[in-house]
Amino acid sequence: DEAHKYRNENTDDYANLHKLCQGKKVILLTATPFNNRPQDIFSMIRLFQIPAKSTIRTVDNLSYRFQELIKEYKKIEKAQKEKSKTGAEIKTEVNAVAKKIRDILSPIVIRRSRIDLQEIEEYRKDLALQKISFPEVNPPELATYNLGPLSALYCQTLDGISPDSGKGGFQGVRYNPAQYLKKEYKLAYAEAFTGLKGAEAIGLLEQGQANLAIFMRRLLVRRFESSIYSFRRSLDFIIGSSEKIKHYYDKLGKVPVYKKGDLPDVETLLDATGDELENIDEVLAKQLERGLHWIEKEKLEDKFIKELEKDIKLLKDVRKDWAEVKSDPKVEDFKAILKSRLTQNSKRKIIVFTEFADTAAYLGDAIKADFRTFKYSSADSSKENK
Repeated sequence: DEAHKYRNENTDDYANLHKLCQGKKVILLTATPFNNRPQDIFSMIRLFQIPAKSTIRTVDNLSYRFQELIKEYKKIEKAQKEKSKTGAEIKTEVNAVAKKIRDILSPIVIRRSRIDLQEIEEYRKDLALQKISFPEVNPPELATYNLGPLSALYCQTLDGISPDSGKGGFQGVRYNPAQYLKKEYKLAYAEAFTGLKGAEAIGLLEQGQANLAIFMRRLLVRRFESSIYSFRRSLDFIIGSSEKIKHYYDKLGKVPVYKKGDLPDVETLLDATGDELENIDEVLAKQLERGLHWIEKEKLEDKFIKELEKDIKLLKDVRKDWAEVKSDPKVEDFKAILKSRLTQNSKRKIIVFTEFADTAAYLGDAIKADFRTFKYSSADSSKENK
């Protein structure tokens, strides 16, 4: 189950699952739609198919066909990045690749949604026989929080850390040192790092680093939106982690770079860390024995250390602003929402979902004096709690 989590073949989880699947009859299940990257789909197919001896008869050479689709998709990604084609053109080409993938997979994929169950006569009759019907689901209602005097600080912070604000924002330089390699060193370093040649080596090196920096920027914003508590913890972590890289630069004269081939993708990284920012370095540290590279400071452009220091200063300024905040209007507004719902029906139970475990712990503590509460996350997973 949750088969979409096994898209990246460069992880321990994938390798272990691959061993389990060998010689077995395998069904992959997911309720999450796949994205259309051919390499992701091909990785999952290889869990139960040997490409050279494929039993999928919609294509003569499974491996060759997917390599072609992967090349097509990379060209589309490049065109999108360079903005050499319109959004409509990109969408048309992506849909064409997706259709080719569906055509190949048609003998081995069974798609069943609620619509399928209601429109396919055999299923519709079976549901009626069992007196099963799907409820009409109302659209979600947006909960807005009155942030009171903190509204201006929320807007100022989001504007300050967002790279799209036009003010620079948080760049995540600590996670992207390869981007600052001087031109004369880039090709040789990229080839040694990736084992590939030419532009392909440079592309793989830069893209892997850039992806992690983008991920950390997005994660910081998501934790800012989640709660004051999780945002403060995130600031402490990223500032400490960035200062550690600065220390490497100043004292050792070099900075570490994790080997791209062993770096988990964003989804896998989130799963492995339990959505906790503090665990990311620990998860990445497990990759060190498989290949850690260094970049000597003389091979880096001067703007690397300048922009790293700029990141640190930005986050320290934000942390200082939030250190003075003693109350949390979002929590107070949330309590009011809960009280209103319980006034309507005092016997009801209310389930609150939140993206991060530390926000759940923070919220549980914040409301337990006013409500009978039970906080549950993977850290609380005991037989008694279940």
